[in-house]
Formats: sequence, structure tokens, C-alpha cells
Amino acid sequence: MFDHLAIDVDYLADWQTGRRQRHALYVPGSTLLAWVDAAARAVLAGAGAPPGAGSQDDPFVLGGHGSYAGAWKAAANKRNQDVYFLIAGRQIRKIKSGSAGGFADGCYMCDVGYSGTDPQAGTIWNRDDGASYREFGKFIHEGNTVSGMEGVVWSQRIAASLRSVLKGTAPMTGGGLQSQGTRWTVDMNKDESKRSKPTRLSGPQPAAAADTVSALPLLSAVMFVAEPIRNARAWIMGLMMLDLIGAEYQAMTSHAHGKHFTFQRAFVHPSRLDDPAWSGESNTAIDTAPGSWVTKQATRRGKLDKKLEKKMARPGSAAVEGLYPPSPKWSGRTSANIDVANDYIQAKETAIVCRWLEQEFNTYVGSVVMARALAGGPGPRKNAMTASFGGESAMSGFATDLERIVKAELIQRRAESFDTPGTLFR
Repeated sequence: MFDHLAIDVDYLADWQTGRRQRHALYVPGSTLLAWVDAAARAVLAGAGAPPGAGSQDDPFVLGGHGSYAGAWKAAANKRNQDVYFLIAGRQIRKIKSGSAGGFADGCYMCDVGYSGTDPQAGTIWNRDDGASYREFGKFIHEGNTVSGMEGVVWSQRIAASLRSVLKGTAPMTGGGLQSQGTRWTVDMNKDESKRSKPTRLSGPQPAAAADTVSALPLLSAVMFVAEPIRNARAWIMGLMMLDLIGAEYQAMTSHAHGKHFTFQRAFVHPSRLDDPAWSGESNTAIDTAPGSWVTKQATRRGKLDKKLEKKMARPGSAAVEGLYPPSPKWSGRTSANIDVANDYIQAKETAIVCRWLEQEFNTYVGSVVMARALAGGPGPRKNAMTASFGGESAMSGFATDLERIVKAELIQRRAESFDTPGTLFR
């Protein structure tokens, strides 16, 4: 995975001779995560109370950045209590902790009306204590179309719908989310004079449990209330992951199609969606990945990575999940200290931040300074935050400017809004 952000500087140092000056720099993943952590905690510190009381009769009403930040703050102080939210017409419950007679760490979410209603194990509405990321991934995947590229567009549509739920602007009908709008028939008679007026076939339809969008209220509570309670950085990770949906992460070659981020790939390793080796998985804390699959995935260029193999074979391991870094109660829990090299969750977080900055920094800054997400350590590159550039006047204050752009202009602004990057930075 990517572990640092490479910064390449290339500028015209002498216009008379045409001499160019170049610098190969980097920003460590640990520095990036520290900036992310500070931005997320600033959101939490500035959050006010959301509308409502958090009870079943008077739930917190969520819709908009401030209400979710407020819900995060309120729920973090009530781990030992049930807390209720109303999101896009659905009532979502945060289940109190196991020590208080509830479940696990007091951060699990369920849909009051849907969770526990599907008798089939491994489905999104099967368990009354909520759904796993694999179950979210499968549910979204099942609504997908056949073509791979159509699947990317499908995920982009779901991302847009989730963003509208977060912002409180999702289309509603009958008190809940709308699954489809009004449908019409149009007379296509070639003779325009003989065409009849459009006829309304059906009005807006409310979403049912089987509709993909029905999962979005619960998913929004999981990603932007439950996860940040456990790990503040998850607030920004979720927003960056939404921004990356549809982005290419592996370029097309003469032998393979390009690969793009989809919700399925974000939430779960692709093999877990349709590989028969995973058919016996029960989605519990003691789940282990199939041994043959672990060995295959942990082999890089013909050599087995024993450290990765051990992590992937661990019961409930987050190492077998998708790029989005959950912080569950079991082995995937992240440390409170920044330790990218030894914390698998933080390694995933660094990979997301680097990919996101490569996408947004280069659009925001331009061509003189370029950012790239790279793996394998910085090598001969110099740390951009500590490097000395001698008497180069053009590089005077570079570290300060770079920190301001990355930390304040990009990461902090990302943390403070549910808008798309196109609205935030363009």
C-alpha cells in the first residue's frame, strides 16, 4: 500500500539560460495522518447539539454536516445508552455497549425497521445488531449491472445518493427515501402534429427494504457517527473514500482492463463477493479467511510475505477487508498513537489520504509542484517538511506553504463539508 506522498518540484530557475531546478521530496504518511487527525478533532470540538433528544420518541434528526458532527459528539458520550437517529425517514439505533446489557463496544448501528427481518444469514438485514461491511458491499453489488464499467457508474450513483442523504437533500416520498421518480410515456409519432401529450405512468415510489438506497441511512450512521467514535480520522476517511469512488487506481494495460474504485472494492476484498472459497463465512468475530486464499494474497512476486500472511489469517482480520479502513472491536482496532508501519488500519488510512491528495492536490495546485502516491518508502527523496534548499529563493518557505495547502486548504476544508471536491476546491 502507499505509505508516503511524493512531491516533485520542477521550476524554471534561470529564464535566460532555460535552466530548470528539480527536487524529489516526500511527506511521510505519519505526518499526513497527524494532519487528518487534527482536522477531524477540530470538527468534533466545534460540533453543536443536533436537533432532537436522541430517544426513540424524539430521535436526533440528521441531515447536514453540523447535525452529523453533533451526533458523533453526542453519541460518543453515550456508549452505555441506546441512542436513536432519524435519517431520511429511517429510524437508526446505536446499540448500547455490552457492559450495559447491549452489544460489543456501544458503537454498533441497526435500522429499527429492517435489521433482523431477513432470515437468510449473511444478508444486510439478517442480524438485529446491524450489518458488516461485507454485507453492505454485497447488497450494493447485487444491485449492480453486468458490465464492469457500468458497475463503476452504478457506484458513483450510489455515492451521490449517499452524499444527498448526508446533506439532507435526498428525494423523499411517503416519509422515506424515494427509489424512483415519476415515470411517463411519450408519443414518438414521426408526425409531430399527431403526437399526444406525455402520459403519466406512475408517481414517485418509496424505497423498500430490497432497494439499494434503503441501506444508505444506516450506512451514513455507521460511517459518520459510529466509526468516528472509535477513531476520529474515520470522519475524513469516509469523505475521501466517497470522493474516490469511480477513480482509476490501476491503469489499463495491453493485457488487462483498468480498475476503478467501487463501493464493493471499498468495503470488501473483491474475492469475498463471489469467490466460492468464502462461501462458509459467517460474518462473526471469529471468522478466518480460507488458508489457500490467504497464501495466494500474501504472495508478492513469487515470495510469501509472512507478516502479511499472519495478519490476514487472524480471526476477524481487517487485512482482508477493502480499502476503506473500518475500526471494529476485534483485531482491526487501530492504535491511538500514529504508527503507520505497525498499524494495518493506519496503513489503509495513509493509502486513502495519498490517493486522495494525488487527485485533489494536482488539480488544485497545478504543474510546477506535483503529488504522487507511492509505496515502498521514500528512498533518496528528502522530507519536504525538513529539507534545506540552500540559497534557492524560489524554495524559501516551501515547507510552510506545502503544509498550509495540504493541511488547511485541502484536508481541513474536506473535513468541514459534505460537498463534492468540485464544489469545495474548483
